[in-house]
Amino acid sequence: MKRKLTLIVVDDDQAAISRMRVLLAQFVDLVVKATFTDPKSALDYLAKNHVDFVLLDMEMPLINGKAFILQMPKEIKVLLCTGHREYATDGFDLGVVDFLLKPVGLERLAIGIDRMKKAIELPTDGKKQQESNYYYFMLKGPKKHMRTKVDFDELVYVEAYKDGSRFFLSGKMTAEIDRKLTLKKAGRHDERAGAYSGNPGREKLYELEQIFNGTSFMRMHRSFILNMDYLDEYSNGKVTLTGLPGIQLPTGDRKNYPDFFDRLDNHNLPE
Repeated sequence: MKRKLTLIVVDDDQAAISRMRVLLAQFVDLVVKATFTDPKSALDYLAKNHVDFVLLDMEMPLINGKAFILQMPKEIKVLLCTGHREYATDGFDLGVVDFLLKPVGLERLAIGIDRMKKAIELPTDGKKQQESNYYYFMLKGPKKHMRTKVDFDELVYVEAYKDGSRFFLSGKMTAEIDRKLTLKKAGRHDERAGAYSGNPGREKLYELEQIFNGTSFMRMHRSFILNMDYLDEYSNGKVTLTGLPGIQLPTGDRKNYPDFFDRLDNHNLPE
């Protein structure tokens, strides 16, 4: 099993983005990191964040698809969308993986996604290519020489704890919420014995920031790193989490965590 592929969608038509999001939701092995109607904002995002590919509209004001491709990082691949078949030659000359003619249907999109997967998995430098397909990391501790595999997609947030950290996984967090609801329905008080308080690890947050660099994980507080894919809402210095009701995490000051707040202010996050 390989990690999910990440992408952004860039189209000056918000309605077209909404339709594409509906189609992309059918592919469980894709993660839409952000969407943009402004190509300049998309280029700013790509300068700071890595994704596997861009699903790009060709006809946009100010910066069209061709100009966008010439300015974006070269290692990121492109699926090009357009309402005009004559742009196909330009697209392939620029090295795009596939050319999708609007309106894009699910079957044709599936072909393009399959071609993208094959293009990304083509071997280049052996070791580097293998590492780029990692979808997990090995968590050290809490005992010496102990290692636990943690899937990136399963990790919701990390909290600083004593001399290390605690890793909170979505499956175990959901089970803990269900446990508390069961106790509440039974008229019983919360029993702390058996409560989930995260998987302990020896890594410090500053070490994890290096591991998570270029991923969806962002430092937002001196004690927390958040997987932005789980961000549901930000309000009054706190975030709530998608699919995890009742859980709120604090955020730090804007001046101390500018990248986190830049993401909140300038990018359309997945719903």
